[in-house]
Amino acid sequence: MAQLRKLTTIGWRGITVEVPEDWSVAAIGGEEHPEYIRIDDPYGNSYVEIKWWSNPRPTLILEDALDNFLTRIQKEARKKKIPLNLKKRKAPPYLERGDRETLVFSWRSDRKGIGRVWHCKTCGKIVMAQVAGVNIPPLAGHILSTIEDHSSTGKNVWALFQFYMELPEDFKLVEQKLMSGFLQLSFRGQRKFRLKVERYSIAERFLAGGNFKDWARAEFSKRARGFSLSFYEEAFREHPALGAKGKRRVVGALPLLGEFAHLFAWHCREEDKIFLLEMKGKKDIISIEEVRENIRCHST
Repeated sequence: MAQLRKLTTIGWRGITVEVPEDWSVAAIGGEEHPEYIRIDDPYGNSYVEIKWWSNPRPTLILEDALDNFLTRIQKEARKKKIPLNLKKRKAPPYLERGDRETLVFSWRSDRKGIGRVWHCKTCGKIVMAQVAGVNIPPLAGHILSTIEDHSSTGKNVWALFQFYMELPEDFKLVEQKLMSGFLQLSFRGQRKFRLKVERYSIAERFLAGGNFKDWARAEFSKRARGFSLSFYEEAFREHPALGAKGKRRVVGALPLLGEFAHLFAWHCREEDKIFLLEMKGKKDIISIEEVRENIRCHST
């Protein structure tokens, strides 16, 4: 049981899973079908991969999704000229859930894998998940059991690379930048409302010996050219923080588009990270306070 206390949540596009805290995201897919995420252990011995169809075509059934996946494994085994043992069956009673139709499978070649494929009757997704590798970790069954394909709270979890945020599920991810030291998730909400959430790791590198609030002020001004900004200082979780809000400058006799901008940033000294929020739109459909309260910036 000691191992179970060292799990962390990974969340991406409405899918969440609990994995050992030293595992990390190795690959992600976008909106193409199926959508995809793979999370590797730190030694390259095992991984969990999840594929899902958010709006599956009517002709796609569980058996098809599973057979297509197993065909890939069969081709790899033939190419390597190694024997392959495949098994698939309906989920046993202890794995059944009222909101899911589930099949289970396992395979063994030069590697091993166990997994499940199901159709969620609530959200309509078809999900295929497996834990595989040279070795199957003891926690494999637990990892598979923690996968959720839709939110029960109305908020999606976005969690990877020690970043964690919850955001209303009607916000759509339109762009991501996942780089060493920098993470950016860009969303679009109703009425063309835009939200960017950024995290800068190793803040000292970005500040270059300067003052955080001077850095934030310059960054806000650069991002909100054409807006009349007013700045305000505010402590957030006892971290130094700076905010700015304003509207498009008047062009001639009329304001341009009636658009507003609201920016907020704070420096988490405990983790040496900077978080920056950028909101733009014609209507404030979510407050910057609500967004920031749903971001974890350091362990409590």
